[in-house]
Amino acid sequence: MPRPSRAAASKPLYSGTLTNGRIKLLVRGQGTGIISTSSGDVFFHKSDFRGTFLDLAVGDRVVFELLDDSISGPRGQNVRLAHARKARSSIGRSRSRPTRRVRLVVLASFP
Repeated sequence: MPRPSRAAASKPLYSGTLTNGRIKLLVRGQGTGIISTSSGDVFFHKSDFRGTFLDLAVGDRVVFELLDDSISGPRGQNVRLAHARKARSSIGRSRSRPTRRVRLVVLASFP
């Protein structure tokens, strides 16, 4: 009797809405964390993070899919670091003061 083929799933079983947030808390021993969003806190597990979990730090900006589970509450899936914004160009506007060099001369007299 032939076995049924088991095709690998190309997408997750559930997909959520794309959301932005910041890492609020990391529990490295358990491999879990909390993401702070405008709508509240969201739980995520290290298996839901795309990248190395140990590279995360509190305050990092992340992008993730928000799954609203009626039993366990909101959960983050496909969590990844958000791209850093480019620094504004300072061409034409100088905010820093020019560097001044000061020479200090100390005269000491010994008895």
